[in-house]
Amino acid sequence: MLRTLADCAALREGLRCARSVLVVGAGLLGMEIASTCRTLGLEVTVVDRDPPLRRVLGPVLAEVIASAAPEHGVVLRTVPCGVRLVGTHTLEGVDADGYVLTADVIVSAVGDLPAVDRLTGSGLTLDRGVVTDSRDRVADGIAAAGDAAVVRGTCHRPHWTNAVEQARVNRIWSMSTAAPCFCAGRAARRRR
Repeated sequence: MLRTLADCAALREGLRCARSVLVVGAGLLGMEIASTCRTLGLEVTVVDRDPPLRRVLGPVLAEVIASAAPEHGVVLRTVPCGVRLVGTHTLEGVDADGYVLTADVIVSAVGDLPAVDRLTGSGLTLDRGVVTDSRDRVADGIAAAGDAAVVRGTCHRPHWTNAVEQARVNRIWSMSTAAPCFCAGRAARRRR
């Protein structure tokens, strides 16, 4: 998993000596890692419960990606029941429905779950994040943005562009109402 700069440096070093890479997760990050590894000349296998990018791009565009990936040397494995990590002290591979996949480097790109547990009991609707309306509002005077925000009726889509777009919507909304503005960590009412 890539959580720190040190994790990234370790992955870079591991890829220098590797011939093969197994990427667990076919979302945006997983497919970007697969693409980069192919550019480096490595053998790449990507495994996920769903076809690549289906949850993010939908079935039509995901099929385009799924068709193009093998043409570029990426092996795709769909395992609807998910995979299980194999290894005692170090990760040795993944069990993909009874078939163990191994590689010189194994990268977990399975996504994230927003840390919204502390909001349980707050009265806000939680469903893999804080549920918002189409303008990112969660309640009167409260808006959410980023990986923790999920627009009602859609699925959780963690990507940096969502945070940027949601911040823009929140800025416009807060400037057009008497919503509280948060400055330097304190709530302050915007002057009209």
